[in-house]
Amino acid sequence: MKTGTHLEMHQDHERWLNDLLLWADEAAIWEREQRDAAAELARVEEWLRGFAGVLAKHRRALAEHGEQFRGHEHAVAQFEQTGDGDQEELLLLAKHHRDEAAAHARTHQEHTELKERHRAILGAWMNVLREIARVEAE
Repeated sequence: MKTGTHLEMHQDHERWLNDLLLWADEAAIWEREQRDAAAELARVEEWLRGFAGVLAKHRRALAEHGEQFRGHEHAVAQFEQTGDGDQEELLLLAKHHRDEAAAHARTHQEHTELKERHRAILGAWMNVLREIARVEAE
């Protein structure tokens, strides 16, 4: 404000009062949001612990899936090496292979869904942590 009249000073004070009222309302909203977020921390922790179990189960399923098709691969190689396997055995190997292909497709779908969930939630969480670190560094 330039050096002005008492009317200009009153107008400045009126604008400043409006600013303060708005800022007080915003600060009250932020406090409520902060309290709500803090109250949800236990839920976040519970979810993260549960997700750790989901990831461990997924890794076990991947290992089991690998063992299954490596066993089938060994059986096919053994069939080829003997050279005298019958058609019935070959048909059984082929049926087993179809089942493995279906299991592989399911595993692929489950892995893709888990990856998307991981990226969405933990990506957002990492953004929160980066923003906290940025604010703390100021």
